[in-house]
This record gives sequence, structure tokens and C-alpha cells, in this order.
Amino acid sequence: QAIAKIEKGRNELTERNFEAICRTFKVNPNWLRNGVGEVFVENKESALKNIVEKFNLEPDEAALIGALLELPKDYRAGVVKYVKRLAVMFEENERAVKEPELTKEKVNVIIETEIEAVRQAQKNSLKELTK
Repeated sequence: QAIAKIEKGRNELTERNFEAICRTFKVNPNWLRNGVGEVFVENKESALKNIVEKFNLEPDEAALIGALLELPKDYRAGVVKYVKRLAVMFEENERAVKEPELTKEKVNVIIETEIEAVRQAQKNSLKELTK
């Protein structure tokens, strides 16, 4: 009824109603206001579902990507920076495994330590978000 009243000019379109219309019908607000961009927008859940299906992700992988998408942009940048650092360390450790003084077990301990550090960083980030 609210939309019908707006269409008939009986009620003004409030910002709250505008946002609700965009959210409910998955319409791009910029398109609706200015005619710019795509008409419809994909929500996070359907976008993640498409990624999971396209790349055949395991549940933990999907959860990790979903959690990353929920973080603020500056936190995501921090996570990406850390993962890049972890990848470099992993490559260095792979090379080091070939050296006699560094055993595969030692490398595994190093990698597990880094993974635990990533988990702790994620927990800390999530705690910050919930404050």
C-alpha cells in the first residue's frame, strides 16, 4: 500500500522507503535515482553462492571468503597483506625444506604458527567489529 500511495502522489518518497524498495527488489539505488549503472544489484549472499559454485569451494573456504567480505575495507586490506606475507613465507619454507638443517617437521611448525596467527588476527578483527 505504501508504494501505491507514493505512485499516486498521496505520500512522499522518504529516504527510508527508497532504501527499502532498493533492498527488497535488489534495485541499484544509483540506477533508480539517476539512471546510471546496472538495474539490479546482486546481494552478498547470492554473490558468495555464485563464487562457491563456480570455484567448487569447500565449506571452510566459503566461510573464510564470507567472513572476509563482511570486514570493513581497511581490515580486508590488512588480511590480504597478511596472507601475502604468509604465502611468501610458505614459498621460502618450501625452498628451505630442501636444505638439510631445516626439516619438514620444522617447516610444518612454522606454517602452523603462522596459520594460528592469522586465526588470532581474524578473531581480533571480529571482536573490533562487534564493539
